[in-house]
Amino acid sequence: MRNLAPILLLFAVACSGIYASNVGEPTSGEKLHFNRALARLDVGMPEDSLLAMFGEANEPGDAGILYKSRVRFEDFERTTYSLGWKSEPKHQGDYKRPEDIDQVAALVEVREGKIHRINRDVE
Repeated sequence: MRNLAPILLLFAVACSGIYASNVGEPTSGEKLHFNRALARLDVGMPEDSLLAMFGEANEPGDAGILYKSRVRFEDFERTTYSLGWKSEPKHQGDYKRPEDIDQVAALVEVREGKIHRINRDVE
């Protein structure tokens, strides 16, 4: 049993190193869930369904709503949601603003409480 403890300690340290190197990248399961939800989005759906399908991406590696901006015009109000993955700035080499390194997969425009336009080809 005494020989097992150092082996478990080495395994734990190795696993924590693997986790630290992957911070800022979503798991394959999160990507699959995100892409399935994105494929189900359709023009005309209520804004509430968008919010139910995608939570806010707050931590590095989270997939969901990155940013929300609202613009009020004379005739209507437009809300734009950026959907994608949150990145970790310190793992990107030179320090950059999070907005410059987050991976945006789609922009969704909402007018009058309904999805008006979906741009899935965001790079």
